Amino acid sequence: MSKYSFTIFSPKGRLTQVDFAKNTLLTSNPVLGVKTKKGVIVIAKSGNTKNHLENNNGTKIFIVSSNIGITGSGLHTDLRIIVKKARKIARKFQNNFGEQITIKQLLKDLSIFVQEYTHTGGVRPFGISIFVAGFDESGPNLFQINPSGSFFKINWGGIGKNSNLALDFLKKRWNKDLELEDCIKLGLNAFQETSDSPIGKSQIQIGLIDETCFFFVFNQNQISRFIETLENQ
Repeated sequence: MSKYSFTIFSPKGRLTQVDFAKNTLLTSNPVLGVKTKKGVIVIAKSGNTKNHLENNNGTKIFIVSSNIGITGSGLHTDLRIIVKKARKIARKFQNNFGEQITIKQLLKDLSIFVQEYTHTGGVRPFGISIFVAGFDESGPNLFQINPSGSFFKINWGGIGKNSNLALDFLKKRWNKDLELEDCIKLGLNAFQETSDSPIGKSQIQIGLIDETCFFFVFNQNQISRFIETLENQ
């Protein structure tokens, strides 16, 4: 990478390239995340969008380590780069200390990686915003990392097309005592309420982590059961 930076501040003191990166999210397939006392679920939607740089049919939910998963909305190639880096960080921690990395340690290292792309010459900011879901000694955790490299803890969140509508839907119905199965139904209903057309099982990916501290991704048969419930409401 070049040592010279081409970062440009707007008259209002904002990083112009980061703002452009955030605009990428507005036309990308949405993702949702919901945390309760029992664990965390993330749901990603695929399908046709106006964002021609997005892989509409690729994997959107990734296992980083046994106790942490990642999903995101935006440029799919950028998501894969971040996932590859996250896995490298987690593997290095495992090799050095003989235990799984905590979600907070991963966030610290990964956010620095993302932030460096906002001011290093020869590269651009990542056109992606991601959810990091995990479970460790502190309990269930859900964080969001933005293209700027900033991150924050959330109870529920949405990224991508119509995410503001989905956030309103979740805000009115979320509570910390929800069962994880109810969280999945809540997320699917949020997608359905904010989607231009009915959602099908081939468009949905679901990831979950609970007290077992193992993050896993649902198969199509498991997803079908929830979609059928949604259709029968």
